[in-house]
Amino acid sequence: MKDHAEKADPPPPEETKKKGRKKPKNVVLNGSKGPFSPPAKAEKRGRKSKGNKAAIAEAPRTSKKGKEKAGSALAPTTKAPPSPEKRKKEDEEDKEEEKVKEKVVISEQDREIYDSITRKVNKRLGNLTALITTSAAHTERFPKVIDFGEYEIETWYNSPLPFEYARLTKLYFCEFCLKYMKSKEALCRHQTKCQLRQPPANEIYRHNDLSLFEVDGAKNKSYCQNLCLLAKMFLDHKTLYYDVEPFLFYVLTSNNSTGCHFVGYFSK
Repeated sequence: MKDHAEKADPPPPEETKKKGRKKPKNVVLNGSKGPFSPPAKAEKRGRKSKGNKAAIAEAPRTSKKGKEKAGSALAPTTKAPPSPEKRKKEDEEDKEEEKVKEKVVISEQDREIYDSITRKVNKRLGNLTALITTSAAHTERFPKVIDFGEYEIETWYNSPLPFEYARLTKLYFCEFCLKYMKSKEALCRHQTKCQLRQPPANEIYRHNDLSLFEVDGAKNKSYCQNLCLLAKMFLDHKTLYYDVEPFLFYVLTSNNSTGCHFVGYFSK
């Protein structure tokens, strides 16, 4: 009996315990080139990876119940106009503020202070205005008179002469070169040296004893500057004195045996 039990056949393979399946190696899915890799473990709730923040921010936000549409989050939002009740309430508040402002009471002391300050300011302004008017009325002209050739001419306006000539009451002009001097003696000495007997330019027109000369401001700067300073004594609106280079001056003269005597001019 013992021999028979020892020689008994082993149990069939079906009765053996089922072994676990082995993982497939190098399985290719959906045309992928590499081996199949298991999906990454889900991250813990509440922590979001940095790579997904941009995608999450761009995705439309939906309500829990799913009632909002996907594109509603991206649609531009417009502010709704205030309701009539809200407008009415704002108007009432504005009216109340105005009433409060109107109720501000100015005391008699404040009024007296304001009136006294106003009187002082008006008094000072009145004195200043009177001073300006008086000074303008009594403004003296310098020079008052000029000696020009055979004539002594009273001036009308001030001229921007150099400092040493600005306060003189009388000036002496050479009628040929238009140079101005402080005294008659200086003019006499100058006339003995001055060689001009006509404007320093070409004569472009003549009729009987009248001649017209074209003077270039760039070539004869000193003569044209003296001419402008002389003209300012009789023209209030004249503003050109020293910047004479771009201009041409046309001088009219009356001619006799002693020379061409200055009569007038215009410029362009």
